[in-house]
Amino acid sequence: MAARVSRSPTASSPVAANQGVVVRRIHFVREASPVARVRRRFQQPRSMVAVETILPLAELPTEKPWPEPTDQCTLVFIPRGTNCDWVKNADAWLAPPLEQPEAMPPVLIKSETETIQWRPGQAVIQARKDRSEDILAALTDFAFYEGELRALESAVEKHEDQAREDVPRAHTIRQADRRHWKRFTQMIEYFAQLRLTYARLEPRLARPARTLSVEARRLLARLLVKAEVETRLEALNDRLEAMEDLYEGANDRVADYRWYRKGHLLEIAILLVLMLEAILMLGDVYVHYRDAHSPPAATQSAEDLSEEFRAVLTRVAPDQITFTRSGDGVEQTLPLVPAVQVYHGKVNRLTKEVEATATIPNGLHNELFTTMNDKGLRVTLVTDPANKKIAEIYVMPASKKTAQ
Repeated sequence: MAARVSRSPTASSPVAANQGVVVRRIHFVREASPVARVRRRFQQPRSMVAVETILPLAELPTEKPWPEPTDQCTLVFIPRGTNCDWVKNADAWLAPPLEQPEAMPPVLIKSETETIQWRPGQAVIQARKDRSEDILAALTDFAFYEGELRALESAVEKHEDQAREDVPRAHTIRQADRRHWKRFTQMIEYFAQLRLTYARLEPRLARPARTLSVEARRLLARLLVKAEVETRLEALNDRLEAMEDLYEGANDRVADYRWYRKGHLLEIAILLVLMLEAILMLGDVYVHYRDAHSPPAATQSAEDLSEEFRAVLTRVAPDQITFTRSGDGVEQTLPLVPAVQVYHGKVNRLTKEVEATATIPNGLHNELFTTMNDKGLRVTLVTDPANKKIAEIYVMPASKKTAQ
């Protein structure tokens, strides 16, 4: 039986030539799955999570997407001193798209012991293995914040051509352009949101986070300088300010124009209100004048002398009643008006006034009066306006003392 010969990878083998190369893809997502490897959690300018995935070198993407991604970054780690064939392809992999002259060229950070090349969404690192964690931490922060900056730059750029067309509409307000006025307000709100995002992002790009190690912060600071982040922030601030000034000024001019066109309607309404108020005042003056100069009416000359008082009813006749006033004990007899009103009554605890609770059937012919005992009935009597006849009789509830 022939002996089996096992072959180990040789230097010419692709596996051996690229042994030790590690490809990491960092995704920036809102929420990480429970099994995901979380590298970093960001709170500003928005809440995001950096999740790491290890890829085989064979699955390294070769396409060059445009616009460059802001939600991920693919990092190729090559141990220092490794005889790696893939390094020959690194420059081609990092090269920007030929059809996009505005694409950012690779940034190079080089020292005696390591080399880092980065461009949006990609990075190639040649360094010692013990430096991989610091480098990965720095590149994770840099990729996220730089991606947020590019997203802001893209959001502003998307509206710059429209803004250039809006310049004449913003400075010369015409009725023919009124279909654009609502968009002016929407642009103010849009750029206000971008300004808030910029305000949250700028401090993160101005200085590295203190949660990073000293070496990671140094590397991140060098990356910020190489990517000209400070210059880009100043330029973005100027572009945002120009957009805000354009649309805020346009909105103010539109408001002035609307007032000029429709303000007279409000003035007319105010004038009508003032005229109505003047008419009401004149009417009030006339009423007072008439009351002051008109002679008193005949009905007004007769003074109302009606009286209400408490009493004990002792005798009832068809056309008169006899009673004793409460307090003085003097017996008195007064005639009745033809249609004398007879009620059950009580005292209202809030107003302290006597009020009727029910009409007594058959009036003074009710057995309440025909079977009256010697103690009489507690009543409240109301006289007519001449205070000569009884007009209303209210039979009050018997007191506890009387009931006993």
